[in-house]
Amino acid sequence: LDIMNIEAKVLELFNDIFNTRLSDVSIEISMENLDYWDSFGHISLMVACESEFKISIDVEKFTNLKNLPEVVTYIKEIV
Repeated sequence: LDIMNIEAKVLELFNDIFNTRLSDVSIEISMENLDYWDSFGHISLMVACESEFKISIDVEKFTNLKNLPEVVTYIKEIV
């Protein structure tokens, strides 16, 4: 998988989980600038990424991935 495919898939997962549209979401979004990206949604997003990319995200890392660029970079490093 290349970075663009990972980025597109993470955005798709985000949109599915948070019920947003691709046109409303940028890869630059983070927990800090979205009220609806709460802890439950974050867990859902991380679990969806684990399932989609067939990876296991370290628990400590799990809580520190607070924006989509960090999520994409981390996934790229371990797939």
